[in-house]
Amino acid sequence: MLGKKTFHFFAWLNFWLNQETLYSQQSPFIFSLYQGLLKYLDSQVKTEANKKKKANLLCEYFCSLTPAQEVMILALAGESKEPLLHGINSECLQILGDTKGISDSSKDKASLEIHLQRFLQEKKVFDYVLVHDITPYPSAELFFDKLVSCLHENSILGLENIHKSREWEIAWKKLKEHPRVQLSLDFFDYGFVFLSYPGKKTHKVLAY
Repeated sequence: MLGKKTFHFFAWLNFWLNQETLYSQQSPFIFSLYQGLLKYLDSQVKTEANKKKKANLLCEYFCSLTPAQEVMILALAGESKEPLLHGINSECLQILGDTKGISDSSKDKASLEIHLQRFLQEKKVFDYVLVHDITPYPSAELFFDKLVSCLHENSILGLENIHKSREWEIAWKKLKEHPRVQLSLDFFDYGFVFLSYPGKKTHKVLAY
């Protein structure tokens, strides 16, 4: 069994060996999207007032590709999680309540089911959903089924830390295999999936 640091190193090495460049993209859709991202990052990091991390800007860019009228950010309660998606009308779902003193084993499917179900009763369709590193692997599949069910055709779903462990890499793979997912983009820190894509089901590994 690989330790966390060793696993992370090999995950990054595999990512680095498989990443594609802008000019290797044959799909006009992906080329335009990827080019737009790189231009956005370049313009933002040159702005003196902008102190945000590139990963935060990455998430903001993908949010900007949606109508962004209904945005959901899933994060642990009591934690100040970036990105805040400045200027976006965001809802923050603190799905596990107060997590102080709660072990991972207590964060079970039933608990997640109850909290997520209550929230989705009020808001059933989202333009953009950003999932921070909030659940143990056993709850991952439940999460994906519930979240994908509350997305429309042009929604985008982002997931943090898709390579943090072997289990989460498997979870990411299962999300990509979801019948409604048509395009996935792996940026190592985050993965993003699209339900609408003008081509056959496609998966890309891209650096930023």
